[in-house]
Amino acid sequence: MVKLQDGSILPITRSATRTKGQAISHQSVTFESQGESVTWEDHHKWLIDYNAKVLDFIGKDPVIVLPVYRDGPCAEYNYPEEGLVAFRYRKKEWERIPTKELPQSFALNLLQSEPHELEHWPDPQSISITLDVKDRLQERYLGGPLQGASIASMTKYYSSLGPHDSCVTIRPPPDSKRDAARTLNFEALNNAKTIQATLEDVVTTPQKLTNEERYPKRGIWTGAGYLGNECKGIVERLEAMYEERNKLSTIAGYQFYLLNEAATNRQVQLPYVGDSMNRLMCDGNNIYALSRQNKSALIFYHFSNLGELKRVIKIALPDAEKIRNDLGWGDIWNVKLLNDELKVVLVDGGGNESDVLNRQQIYKVTLE
Repeated sequence: MVKLQDGSILPITRSATRTKGQAISHQSVTFESQGESVTWEDHHKWLIDYNAKVLDFIGKDPVIVLPVYRDGPCAEYNYPEEGLVAFRYRKKEWERIPTKELPQSFALNLLQSEPHELEHWPDPQSISITLDVKDRLQERYLGGPLQGASIASMTKYYSSLGPHDSCVTIRPPPDSKRDAARTLNFEALNNAKTIQATLEDVVTTPQKLTNEERYPKRGIWTGAGYLGNECKGIVERLEAMYEERNKLSTIAGYQFYLLNEAATNRQVQLPYVGDSMNRLMCDGNNIYALSRQNKSALIFYHFSNLGELKRVIKIALPDAEKIRNDLGWGDIWNVKLLNDELKVVLVDGGGNESDVLNRQQIYKVTLE
């Protein structure tokens, strides 16, 4: 049963064919429309693990809305920015239509939980998936928007799944302002001066850590570095950027999104120069990005809270090769910035490696 935007209830039949890995190779939705039995079928070139989200009508024409994410499906549908594609049934054929034609009154109304969850219910073969059954199944669904979610909320979710998933981050659309800012950031990095950090102290006595101390409060791990808790309300997210080269997805840089709609550049992109983003920090009027290019070199970016680049500085860490006896880089354990003085603590140990800090090297950098 599907509840339509006009409040009416439409009986439907759904089917899905799955591989052993549970990916969907084929799915269909069948229903009656104006005395005709109508079937929508999905024949993806790629195995997917998501299904149609909306069945409703524009006038008398049935419409299906399907999410799209990840490399293959995104390429198949030419990287839709919204993370959604829509199909309209006209003249006995399904055709793709722009998502901007979808009424904002459309809401997620197809079952999101998998039907196999009914196998443990009493007499599952005789169960009709009514609206009440959908609500009960939804209580255990953790895969995104729920019943009743609007087109706007679905767009927000599927367009921000991250660099490996959402089409708009796999291949961003042209944006002259963003692209000009990215070029400026790259030029500033190329021209950045290198500052020699001062090694203030070396601690060689092993320090035993409690479970709480083992994972310092550096913020939220995003998969592309830590996003400082103090950035809440300023930065929406931090992620890596990828591009396709020789049919392989390779890292192309890093980007963060500002929440302030008045920002000069809400999508701030940083070039990739073999570096690993470590963290993003905020202090209200400023945003700082710190990445590590190699064992002994850091890159420090300073932005306004409107996304305007103020400066880029390269930092050399003397004796960083001594932090470990092997080829490892050690961990940037702590970073503090106060009055243009940056404190960086480099350690061997802690985190996922051990509950002991075997060595600590404490650096001071006077920023210019």
